[in-house]
Amino acid sequence: MDIPGYIPLPDWFVSADRWLFEWINIKMANALFDSLMPVMRNAFTWGPLYLFIVAFTVINFKKAAGGGWRWP
Repeated sequence: MDIPGYIPLPDWFVSADRWLFEWINIKMANALFDSLMPVMRNAFTWGPLYLFIVAFTVINFKKAAGGGWRWP
């Protein structure tokens, strides 16, 4: 290949990757995952978690830093 920075992968790695891909997407397919994944992919599903993480970090960082933000 004439692509700059291209590093060819060993054949065993490519075949193992393909086997894992097929195992996950064909053998593990079921109705539960098919109905659950659209909900899990929705960005609004994860909004409360992100808000909690930010609030938790800000509250605990203020306690640890002595009541304020430290900027260099």
